[in-house]
Amino acid sequence: MRTTFTTIMNRSCYYCGSVNIVNNGKSYYGKARGKCKDCRRQFVFHRQNRSLSLDQKRLIKLLLLERLSLEGICRVLEISPYPLYRYVDELYREVPGDLNAQVSAQAELELCHYECESDELWGFVQ
Repeated sequence: MRTTFTTIMNRSCYYCGSVNIVNNGKSYYGKARGKCKDCRRQFVFHRQNRSLSLDQKRLIKLLLLERLSLEGICRVLEISPYPLYRYVDELYREVPGDLNAQVSAQAELELCHYECESDELWGFVQ
């Protein structure tokens, strides 16, 4: 089965937007693949929409609070892992790196005490 010139003209690369693409066989699942001659990347022409709805995102937040595993969340919501991982990465990026935790002077002394003991123990073993 040959693809006509007009259908190729309507397609473009997902990465660089170039229309300088060629057919590149089929994927494992039988979908047509293309290859960009400019950026040399391969891609599937008709990708599935893998975005999560607002209700699914709300449920994911609730299930994460219940400490359910990511694979468990995929089973409960009947979604594939990739969009879930992508959304969890977005959530982690929103968390500040510094949570304004203050270390007390007593905790610092205890930490030093444990470090000194471990050093002495290591010297004793050697």
